[in-house]
Amino acid sequence: MNNFIELIRIVRSSTLLAPDHTVLLETLSDAATVWRQTGSLAAYQVIVSALDSNDDEIRRWAEETLNRHSPRPVRRAS
Repeated sequence: MNNFIELIRIVRSSTLLAPDHTVLLETLSDAATVWRQTGSLAAYQVIVSALDSNDDEIRRWAEETLNRHSPRPVRRAS
């Protein structure tokens, strides 16, 4: 993850073949792990850039990754 600008360009690309697509999703997962563990702004920007991807699966992954992962509090009956 040394070159985030290049990774952002690749994420936004619409010409990925199946093997490249799988590698990209794995790399994005690595970026998400770095973001969660260190709060890295560059890793966050890579995830946000995936929202602009032409690939539906990559966009969906980015939306899910950026959404809240903690459970909502249990609603108590009044």
